[in-house]
Amino acid sequence: MKKLLLFSLMALLVVAGCSQNGEDVLTSNNTSQNTDPSKFLLYATTAGYEDGSLAPLTGTEPDNINLTVVSVQLRKADDSLGWITVAEPNATYDFLELVDGVTVELASLAIEPGRYTMLRIIVAEVNEIVFDGSSELLIVPSGTETGVKLSFDIVIEGGETLTATIEFDAATSVISTDQNYLLRPAFRLLIDSE
Repeated sequence: MKKLLLFSLMALLVVAGCSQNGEDVLTSNNTSQNTDPSKFLLYATTAGYEDGSLAPLTGTEPDNINLTVVSVQLRKADDSLGWITVAEPNATYDFLELVDGVTVELASLAIEPGRYTMLRIIVAEVNEIVFDGSSELLIVPSGTETGVKLSFDIVIEGGETLTATIEFDAATSVISTDQNYLLRPAFRLLIDSE
């Protein structure tokens, strides 16, 4: 009996420790037996980009905007688990290639039903913008720490598939300074549930 109680307590501490760090991945293994798991799909695309739209902001038109997405995290309305890591792509995407309906999948998994109110994307410390084949450092302020956040209010029902698409607005996100290029990403989140 004591061993069973000790094991239960240790398991609780492990779960609590993971939750505080936001390192959990919610899968069907974490859902209760009476609740069907839901599916969460997240895609990224670039909206409304046309050749020449970035030239007034940067002085010249970039060839590429390469962002490395380290992880994607969600937050539940009750904040009981803190930030929940739902995907760790650790992949670099050229957002100027994600135009005209082209998308890239950032996350696909079964998650616990419930109400979710925020999503954030953690990016790598080093990202780049390319002009005429020459690579320049692209800085995303707080991108490696707090990430790029998007607020929403979504209830995911048991057995439901929630598809979300992040639309990146390239024309308003790049800022040119005397010393470097800053990216203050403007995203719009499009939600489609089934």
